[in-house]
Amino acid sequence: MPKRPALARFQRYRPGSSERRFAPAPRNFAPFISLYESPIALLSRVHCASQAGGLQKAATCSGSKEPTMTPIFRLRLVSAACVAVLACACGDDNQAAATGDSTDGGAPAVAEAFPPALGPEDCLASTSEITISQPEGGEVWGGLIILEFEVEGGKVDSFEIQAWDAATEVWRSGNVYAQYSGQREDGSYLMAVAPELNDANKDEEIRLRIRPSQAGCPDGDWTETEAVTQGDPLIGTSWSGEVSDLFLNANLYIERTPVVVEEVPSTSELHFADAVSFSVDFGADGVLSQAFTVPLASAEGEPYDGCTLTFMFEGQYEVYFRRGYNGLVVAVSERELTSIEGDGCAFPTVEEMAISGEDVLMTLDGYVENVSINYLPLLHAEPGAPVWSNNSFGRFFDVLPQALRYSTDAESGYANGYVYTSDFQMERTN
Repeated sequence: MPKRPALARFQRYRPGSSERRFAPAPRNFAPFISLYESPIALLSRVHCASQAGGLQKAATCSGSKEPTMTPIFRLRLVSAACVAVLACACGDDNQAAATGDSTDGGAPAVAEAFPPALGPEDCLASTSEITISQPEGGEVWGGLIILEFEVEGGKVDSFEIQAWDAATEVWRSGNVYAQYSGQREDGSYLMAVAPELNDANKDEEIRLRIRPSQAGCPDGDWTETEAVTQGDPLIGTSWSGEVSDLFLNANLYIERTPVVVEEVPSTSELHFADAVSFSVDFGADGVLSQAFTVPLASAEGEPYDGCTLTFMFEGQYEVYFRRGYNGLVVAVSERELTSIEGDGCAFPTVEEMAISGEDVLMTLDGYVENVSINYLPLLHAEPGAPVWSNNSFGRFFDVLPQALRYSTDAESGYANGYVYTSDFQMERTN
């Protein structure tokens, strides 16, 4: 294996001997510099020598006597010092000093001015007395509580709001959800909030408190509201809506089989003539009633042309707070078809439809759904109705094709295909 060439060689003397040997120079020369003087002393001598007319006079700039150095060591020391000095001098020669004596004609540099710090007189102590109310129809679990108040004497960055938790008897910040907030033209503030409830405190009085927040100021004093109560959002209510035929993704057709064997079976296209309407009633006794009105159309003289069918279902429901999740849900049981009515149904008639038979059972599956109702329309200048998006009520469309089976004296038929929608919204009607 070839030897690695030495980077440099220097003389090494053995004490008490005249023998002189050579050894490879180490890669790091800094220790040899520090053998003779500190970097600060070296730079001082180099700077002094440059002012005196040359590096060769560096030794005369210092008042102290230096240890004797070999020429190669002195060369290395001076070279290192020159590099350090030149590095410190790097910069833009055209850069002018930031003083008022600039030669480029510019204005003297002026320090940036900052606004004075806030004093105690600039900080808000509290809000005014708070008016608390609930819009009609919003005084329910998950509904809205309206806070109205004023703040005088300063600009508010934000507000902190807390609700009293009767179950644990503490004020909490994380259990109040701001649904809407803003400032009116007269300078007063409005906040619509929904406190988080559970089985332990749903029937207790609700108290809130609020305080203003300003950057650079201590926390203000709390202003507490009067107490209000809320109740069940579904019991005794009715909801209705419709799904436009444009939003119904449907591919339906009727497979027709004549009674006479010699006649050829055929297929008829079936579509919706208009929007499908529906309604849901939550009775006070826990009974849930649903109705769906379906306008159908096909070619003239073919099955279900001009026929509008209304299906009515009935089941049970229960509203409760889900344990551990603090979420309000409604559990709906399996619902059975209780009746069917037809308008303009000549072929087939309602009596000729299979679901009219006493031995035919048509049901909708049960489910558990979050009660996520939007009460913000109640705040409009002309109050609107709360809106509930609940696609689980749209499961009726899953069973609609099987409900269209029929049998007449001339033929029998059944529906094939699918119907579904992704936009199923209801408005409360009472």
